[in-house]
Order: sequence, then C-alpha cells, then structure tokens
Amino acid sequence: SNRLHEGVDSTSTNFLSSDTMSAALEGKGYVNTVQLQTIPDGFNSGRTYYLRASNDTICQTIVNDLAVLVQKAKKRAQARTHFMRIQQKVRSVYSSFPFQCMVGIFIVANFVSNIVDVQIERESPHHVTLSKLDVFFTCAFTTELIRHK
Repeated sequence: SNRLHEGVDSTSTNFLSSDTMSAALEGKGYVNTVQLQTIPDGFNSGRTYYLRASNDTICQTIVNDLAVLVQKAKKRAQARTHFMRIQQKVRSVYSSFPFQCMVGIFIVANFVSNIVDVQIERESPHHVTLSKLDVFFTCAFTTELIRHK
C-alpha cells in the first residue's frame, strides 16, 4: 500500500553495511529502523532487509502493516494446506484398488444394461428402469472423467 512506503528512506534500504545496521539495531546509530529477515528456503533465500523510517510513527505504521500482511499470508497458506489435505484424501480413495474395481464393474454393468435395453421393446416397463440406469451411469462416468482429468 502507499501508506507503507510514506516516509521510508529508500536510500537506506539494502545499501547499508550489516555492521552499520547492527549498530542501528542496538541503538548506536540509526533509529526507527525495521529489520526484515526472510526464510532461508523462501523466495529471498534468507536475506535480511532493513527499512529506515523518518520518524517513530511511520516506523510503527510499517510494523503494523507488515503484521497485517503476515496474518493474511498465514491464513492463505492454511487454506491451501487444508485444500491440499482434502485433495490428497480424494486422490488416495480414487487411486485405491477397490475404487478402481468399482469403476470397472460400472463399465461392465453399463455395457450389459445397454445390450438388454436394445433387445427389449420400447413399451416394456423395464425400458424406463434401464433408461434411468443409463442416466445414472452417464452421471457416474462424467463425474469420474472430471475427477480424472
């Protein structure tokens, strides 16, 4: 956001030596400095970034804004993790031998019901039942096809 960048001394971001920044963080030099440490396996490979604000209010605003962004990122990561767990469960059920056998049985049953449907007369009460069975198999195979894509 624009508010995050107001009053930040961009010349001090990433250009000061680590000794100077360590002194700043210990209260020996610059004040109103924020240190950002990234994770080693992340996008920024564990780099440390420093932001220096022109006053304490702006520094606190930066810290508060970053805290809000971190919470939002954590919520998104948890949502992805939850979705991935559900996806893994569905994948394990779908890949299981019993489920694959059930799909095979559905294919054979659909084949047999189509053969019987062609052999009986259209006025037969069994024709309605076989038509409903055909709709069931169509829905089941469509769902399986969508899942398998």
